Amino acid sequence: MPCFEGLLVSPRSSPRKHQQGRGEHERWCQLRRDAFKQNKKTILKGNMTSNMDKLFFAPQLLINNGVKDISFYAKAFGATENLCLYNDDGSIHVAELSIDGIIFHIHEVTKPYFFSPGKHNGTTCIIGLFVPNVHAVMNNAIQAGAKEISPAKDYEYGYRQGEIEDPFGHHWLIEKKIS
Repeated sequence: MPCFEGLLVSPRSSPRKHQQGRGEHERWCQLRRDAFKQNKKTILKGNMTSNMDKLFFAPQLLINNGVKDISFYAKAFGATENLCLYNDDGSIHVAELSIDGIIFHIHEVTKPYFFSPGKHNGTTCIIGLFVPNVHAVMNNAIQAGAKEISPAKDYEYGYRQGEIEDPFGHHWLIEKKIS
C-alpha cells in the first residue's frame, strides 16, 4: 500500500514503535501525498540519523532488487530501522539500520557497477561487529537464518571471532577483544 505513487516512505525507529504509532505514520503519509500532489519538494525528517558534526563510518550493504524482508538484521543483531524507502512494488529501495547506535544501510542495486554478493558468489569485504558475547550473537544470527562460515574460537592475537554469512550473502566477523 504505497503512500504515494511510486514510493512508500516509512520512518520508524523500531518495528514495535511503528505498530504502536500507526496513526502518526498515516498522518505523515498523508502529508507526503499532499506535498507530492502539489508538486512541492518535501524534506524527509523522520528519524534519519544526523551526525554532521563528527566523522563516522556507515557501510551500504547491497541487496538484490525485489527484496521485501530485511528483518534478519533485527532478529540476528537487534538492529532497529531508522528509515526505509520502498519501491512501488513493496520492495526495499534503501533502509537505514542501527545496531546499538552503529549506523549502516541496506540498498538495492541501482548502478551497473554495483552488485550484491550473490552476483559473483563472493564479497569484497567482511563486516566486523564487536560484541560482548560472540557465541550468543552467532547463535542468534544462525537462528535468524545466517550460515556459519567458521565457529567462534579464541585466536593467539587476542580476539574471539566467528564468521557468518547473512541471507543476502554478506559476511560478518563477530568478534571481541579478549586480551
